[in-house]
Amino acid sequence: MRFGKAKIEDGNIIFNGHVVTYTVPVREILWAYMEKEGSIGTFQEESHFLVSNALTIITSRKKKYSLSMTEQEGEECIRFMKAFNPDMAAGCPKGGRIEAQGLFNTRDRGGVETLDGRHVLPGRLLSSSDLYHLSTADQQMLEEEYRLKKVIDLRSTEEMKERPDTMIPGVEYYHLPVLDEKMEVPHHILTVKQALFDESPVSPQAAEDFYEFIAGDGYALAQYARFLDIILDTPKGAVLWHGGIGKDRTGIASALLYTVLGVPRKILREDYVRTGTFLQNEKKHMYQYLESTLQDQVERAQRLDQLFSVTDAPINRFFYKIALSYPSVPDFINRALLLPPKAVQELKDRYLL
Repeated sequence: MRFGKAKIEDGNIIFNGHVVTYTVPVREILWAYMEKEGSIGTFQEESHFLVSNALTIITSRKKKYSLSMTEQEGEECIRFMKAFNPDMAAGCPKGGRIEAQGLFNTRDRGGVETLDGRHVLPGRLLSSSDLYHLSTADQQMLEEEYRLKKVIDLRSTEEMKERPDTMIPGVEYYHLPVLDEKMEVPHHILTVKQALFDESPVSPQAAEDFYEFIAGDGYALAQYARFLDIILDTPKGAVLWHGGIGKDRTGIASALLYTVLGVPRKILREDYVRTGTFLQNEKKHMYQYLESTLQDQVERAQRLDQLFSVTDAPINRFFYKIALSYPSVPDFINRALLLPPKAVQELKDRYLL
């Protein structure tokens, strides 16, 4: 089967380099995605748009090749290679959303660039809202496209009982409640249930206070250390972690993982804030629910705004607290997250290309 100037024969993709012909086993390809390079300008008052398409493939030996082909040829080539190698990551999500029927705020955390110019491997690190409304199609997608192996639930026991995850056969489940359920926590974040039905006031600063509390709480950090250890102990397939709506406890987990992998703080903050755009549909549904009830819509609408709004203030507060408590980021990773330099390197070797 030919795709542009490349062809796939006997499980190998074959293409010409400058002076040699390369034969790469498809099963050795870890990641394949289409790249576009182009420019927009004017020439004699006429618009022109020059685009160069290339299929990029990265192998298990960390070799990177760029093959010129059209976008259609590239997408067909990726699908064909995926049939030979189901574990191959496809596309470059850059922390983007995974479209699902019964889930919201489900994201592939791959494709993000690190300080050393590498990228987080797509298809392996997923975050989401809870899996209560997981549809059959969603389950099939997670099983077949992402080869899901483990789910990490960061919610409390009470939350789990109210909205239990839909179990997927063959997937390991881990319950890592971020908050110590035996202790009264001085700061808390809103849940959907609290936003709609609780009467107690919630401070606009509650989220920032919660993030600062987590950054200094030994129990919470130990749970996040276990979270990272589970990810480290997953040689193949995807890991999915979630809280309630996938914003706070989930966002902190993602931020900590990115920090260990070496993602720049600026990109990390932008990725965190992007969550707000993925929550808009759910926010709209909650407003529609309010409109259909006789409850105090104004007060609860304010609570929903607080629940679904995302700014960088809480995550900045989180890292500010860490900076006050530890002399350096590597020291925090070593002492609080219990990851020695060797384990950090193992995580990078496994999840960065």
